Amino acid sequence: MASRIEPVAPARRSSRLQRAIEEMGLLGLEPEYARDLASDWFEVSERDLPASRAELQAAIKAGLGKLCRADATLTPRDALTPRMIAIVGPTGVGKTTTLAKIAAREVLESGRRVALITCDTFRIAAVEQLRMYARIIGIPLRVASSAAEMREALAASRDYGLVLIDTPGLAPQAQKQHESLNTILAVDARIERLLALSATTKTEEGLEAWKAFEPLGINRLIFCKIDESIRFGSLLPVMKTAKAPVAFLTNGQRVPEDLVGATPENLVQLFDAIPSNN
Repeated sequence: MASRIEPVAPARRSSRLQRAIEEMGLLGLEPEYARDLASDWFEVSERDLPASRAELQAAIKAGLGKLCRADATLTPRDALTPRMIAIVGPTGVGKTTTLAKIAAREVLESGRRVALITCDTFRIAAVEQLRMYARIIGIPLRVASSAAEMREALAASRDYGLVLIDTPGLAPQAQKQHESLNTILAVDARIERLLALSATTKTEEGLEAWKAFEPLGINRLIFCKIDESIRFGSLLPVMKTAKAPVAFLTNGQRVPEDLVGATPENLVQLFDAIPSNN
């Protein structure tokens, strides 16, 4: 008696949501965060449907495009008031070097008068490092360890087009230091606060840093050490949560060469891990 041959069921194609989650995994993004992102990119009725490679690419790039907001402007808001920008962030992300890159670029390429102020009096080496950069670039550096000293430093810098403020690296748990920094920066409501994060930061660490620094009133983001990582998915949940544009990317130690103004296009390219020939 001939044995019965059971028909082979066709392989079930993965849903477009699941495939999007897998693609985000190529960026080093954990599944739970990838699902949270990708769920916004498809209508509920479409999430379980299959999708061609082209459709999937289009959906992910459109989703990334909505997240990738950029604003690299540094020009003074008016002729009488300098643009005042403080870079804040965790320890070791590269704030001081990034500040020097911005200062050098503005002086050399834009011819703008730039002044530096540092609040990072916890580390003598940080002050000396910035002093060295200021001397090379040919711009003034003032130290402000209190609100009163910050008022004096800002008053002395009122004739400059751009005032850049360096701050100490703070651990997310250092609440008293965060409050102290906020007191110093609060002397002028026009001081913008840019949060610098390392591209090597893990997703949970990035979100924890954002939560800790958000009370300072973060206006924009800076992603440092792009050259030290090959996967940047951990930055996406921060971008979604912060809803703040990215100002700059840094990709090396050279001053000022390794500084890139963020654009929607170069941010999408940074996060695009989908090979077009598959």
